[in-house]
Amino acid sequence: MKAVLKKTVGVLLGITMMTSNIMAQDYEDLKISTKDKVEVQNIILTKEKVESLVRKELNIGSNYRLDSADVRTDDDYLKKIWKLYFNTEEGCSISVEVDAETGELERYRYWEKSEDSLIQLTEFEALTIAVKYLEEKFPDKYKRCKRVTYDDVLYEHMSYEKRTDYSFLFVENKSDELLYANSIILSVSGITKKVNAFDIKWNDYTYNEKPDSISLKTAKDYFYKQNALQLKYIRKIDEEQKEESIQVIPVYEYTNEGSPYLNAHTKDFIDYDDIYFYELYGSDYPMEQACKDTCGNEGAMEIIPEKGVLSREKAQEIVFDKLKFMTDISELKIDKSNYNSYYKGIEGQFWYITFKDQEQNIFIKATINAKTGEVFNISYNNKLYRSDIGKYLSLMKEDMITEEEYDEKMSTENNTFHSTDINVEHLIDQTTVLISKMYPEIKQEEYQLKVEDQNSKGVTILLTSNRILNGIPFEDNSIEVHYDSVLKGISDLSITWFHKLDISEPSNVLTRSQVNGIFYDTVGLNKYLVVLKDKEREENEDLIVPKKEAVLAYTLNPYQFSYIDAGSGKLLDASGHEYEEHKEYVRSFNDIKGHKLERVIPIMNKMGYLEELNNSFTPNLAIAKKDVIKWIVLSLRYSRHIPYSSKNQDVVDVKYTDVNEDGEYFKYIKEAIEMGMIENKKTMFKPESKVTQLELVQWMIHAMGHKDLAQYTKIYNSIASVDKENIGYVALADYYNLGDTDKMNATMTRGDVVNKLYELLKTLDESI
Repeated sequence: MKAVLKKTVGVLLGITMMTSNIMAQDYEDLKISTKDKVEVQNIILTKEKVESLVRKELNIGSNYRLDSADVRTDDDYLKKIWKLYFNTEEGCSISVEVDAETGELERYRYWEKSEDSLIQLTEFEALTIAVKYLEEKFPDKYKRCKRVTYDDVLYEHMSYEKRTDYSFLFVENKSDELLYANSIILSVSGITKKVNAFDIKWNDYTYNEKPDSISLKTAKDYFYKQNALQLKYIRKIDEEQKEESIQVIPVYEYTNEGSPYLNAHTKDFIDYDDIYFYELYGSDYPMEQACKDTCGNEGAMEIIPEKGVLSREKAQEIVFDKLKFMTDISELKIDKSNYNSYYKGIEGQFWYITFKDQEQNIFIKATINAKTGEVFNISYNNKLYRSDIGKYLSLMKEDMITEEEYDEKMSTENNTFHSTDINVEHLIDQTTVLISKMYPEIKQEEYQLKVEDQNSKGVTILLTSNRILNGIPFEDNSIEVHYDSVLKGISDLSITWFHKLDISEPSNVLTRSQVNGIFYDTVGLNKYLVVLKDKEREENEDLIVPKKEAVLAYTLNPYQFSYIDAGSGKLLDASGHEYEEHKEYVRSFNDIKGHKLERVIPIMNKMGYLEELNNSFTPNLAIAKKDVIKWIVLSLRYSRHIPYSSKNQDVVDVKYTDVNEDGEYFKYIKEAIEMGMIENKKTMFKPESKVTQLELVQWMIHAMGHKDLAQYTKIYNSIASVDKENIGYVALADYYNLGDTDKMNATMTRGDVVNKLYELLKTLDESI
């Protein structure tokens, strides 16, 4: 993507501002270029005017001081934006962004200290507050919008809503087609019952409705023909995977080599680079895959090397021995090293060693198997021609040139050859020889170098290759080599290679046609309006801005799985294991209308205290023991009021004979034992058994850390209907409003337990 000159200038200006701590000063005092001063003079709203406007529109009182205010350029729409930050002595903060020319509010954030209290709103009540706010603050935009709910797949995976907030998305509706580029995202605090955030993305797009839109079925046929699903090997990651057995499996992955956008009228796929992506809930585009796990050594705890493993000095020799075929680095000293038991999620013994030479600007990083001496990863960097960072930054700032232009300037100054003078085939042959010397164990048929990127003036050429297994790429292992015409040699080299692989080869590999059926039937397509880049302005002015007319397109629904098993066709997650669908907690239940707990049940589920996924709650059904344990654990785990010591007992092995480690409730039962809520016995747990009010009270008192207090019976008066050993529990239950003294033997319903937990959390909240 082309560099945007304004962005480059903006970044450099921003760095200067932050370094000098200028952001809190008046904008007139900023030390900026003449060009930028002219732009500031053209701003309609001064700092005083915009502050007055914001305080009035958002009812920001005088107790909020204005800590900083600055103007930036929004490259999305070439607008100037005021950013204001307000704070109070009590620690509350407000951030606001305003169009510096029109005064329109665009972004608002409110923070306060206490965010973990029990919420007081249902979703419907929060929505009522949100709609009223939009009708008052943004009536024109709200009239043109349609609310997109959790039932709409495009919104489901975009929510960044906290447990204590309700977030709502409103999208412009043009001729019954949704235009996500124009949207309002608004958040309501369930605690303060006020709007605490909004984001507005809005531009004046047009849409000319056409009658020749193709059907969903026809669109799917076009997607089938794209061949966007590619066969590859991935590493299957297990929790305690040993270095001796790195398992790789063949999978299909959807790639963006084919565009995920099909013009619903022309039936042409829209080039991916032509789409103008807009930010929505932190995403550049609506198709979000689950993030792929990156299991590296970052943050790994350093350990003392065991006897029998390679010394640090020996590991250094191995690295030098690898790189001696490139350059003489024997005089380099280790800058930093550590030894630990994990590398990319693999358990073993590994040295991590870093070498650095400030004078030569050389940086080397390597990971070595401390038992065998095998080098899993080695990275070498020597960008000598950029060692004069001061000169580089000076040119960038004073001459306003891009990085590419700097490369060209340096190339000319050093009389380097152009790309036409480089024999690429010869470079590939040279690199192949180098790799065979550094890694004689790497077979030449396992990689195929190609030119990935070539600077237009021949400053750098990048050769890359993934590892090839049975003719299929394995991207976890790769080779990258940068040749630099200024250095007349290698400026960067990176080789990652696993030496022992357990390669899975299924008897039958699914064809791409078969996988297409699985993928598109699972994911499905949706239709909405997209916005294209203004390619003419990009070419002529080097600006990335949207066109004014929106286009109707079919695209993929969001999905959370990462791969399709090439042998079985099963959906897989990022670690290569069978994918388990993540479901959102139910926001409303279909069988609680008119019930006395109609508000309480969805509030408790929203807070994460129940984790109920079914649409029916059955509040009057007798509750099973397993559900009581689960709900108490969740309520006390997330509550900030429970004593710290009660949450940090020793990890245990569950002894109950009827509790399956693979069962849905195992983790809650285990945590209940660790919290001291229940005992760990070699008996039957009876997860489906009914629960009395006394049992509920006992478990809750134990989990709160009051078991000893409850069992110290000498301090309590006797109760006629209660056994002596339980009078402490009944007394504490009365204190915490947990139960009725005369109903301790009554069987509890699901609604009863939710109500008791709610009352407990509310009591604890009010006591703070």
